[in-house]
Amino acid sequence: MQRTAVLTLVMLAALAPGAVTAQADSPGLSLSLDATAAPLTYAQLLADMAQPDVAPALAAIGAVTADTEVRFATASSLAGSPDANDSALARINAGSARLDALRAAVTANAALMAKLGAAGYEAADVLAVQPDAEGALVVYVEG
Repeated sequence: MQRTAVLTLVMLAALAPGAVTAQADSPGLSLSLDATAAPLTYAQLLADMAQPDVAPALAAIGAVTADTEVRFATASSLAGSPDANDSALARINAGSARLDALRAAVTANAALMAKLGAAGYEAADVLAVQPDAEGALVVYVEG
């Protein structure tokens, strides 16, 4: 059984570096998938935006301080065809309680608002946020 778990860990680490951790100090092998890996494609961003659970994003926003590294990515810069998904983005963006909550949390965090403004964005531009494997917060914005 432990051999299967180790093999699974190796396979997952190869497929998603930084998204898998193992604890060697515990009596048994402990696998942990990091759910904070940032979307890599436009379609994945849309899927993330469609998720009803905004709690992880709100927690990530609440943890931002002046010392937190924040990176910005425009939706149009993600791999995939934004043109094919524009109507999906508009549907998700229109009247989304999830986006309203996300943007309210961004507005309430002065450190994040300062970083957002310095990059030329506003809270209304924010589509999603996710911590990356290095501990920075990636903020996905319209554009």
